[in-house]
Amino acid sequence: NEGLTSEKMNKDLEESFTIVARIKLSSNKTNTIVGYSGAWADRNFQFKTNVANELQLHITDGGSTQVVSHSTPLTLDEWTFVAVSYDFGVNNILLQVNADEDNFAITTPLQISNKVMAIGGLVGGSDTFNGTIDELYIYREYLNSTQIGEFLIDPPYMLGDENVYYTFNENGGHLTNIIDYGALGVDGTSF
Repeated sequence: NEGLTSEKMNKDLEESFTIVARIKLSSNKTNTIVGYSGAWADRNFQFKTNVANELQLHITDGGSTQVVSHSTPLTLDEWTFVAVSYDFGVNNILLQVNADEDNFAITTPLQISNKVMAIGGLVGGSDTFNGTIDELYIYREYLNSTQIGEFLIDPPYMLGDENVYYTFNENGGHLTNIIDYGALGVDGTSF
């Protein structure tokens, strides 16, 4: 299994952002793809699937919660392209499953800074991803549905200075090398 359990890295997303990945779910549970968390009073989010295998962005803001869910459930044991893109300027969230997109307006601007990013789980080890995450891109900008759609045709491997692209290479057992091909060079190892 090449999926991560909970590799933590710092990556501020101060305004607009986009997260793109290919995933393969192994079970019907809450599976965190990427989570950002800090103090409870701060704004945090969890890009995940729920027990019904729906793609979600779960936003917490000091105790109040907003959840947006994609209308198409994912199929177990099948590679699926997923994306979330947040446009800070208009408080819009785009969720995409393969070529199917849903757009949502949210009530509170989402600003994430001074948080810890966790891939494949939340900080503290909860809601771990049961399956495989691969080709994870994180952009510090909003990508529209046309730009995200280009990932389905030909993934753009050349990234700017503020973006990361992770591949997950199995290194025997449950240990996985994480290689950032973006300019930041934030490499690591899962556990």
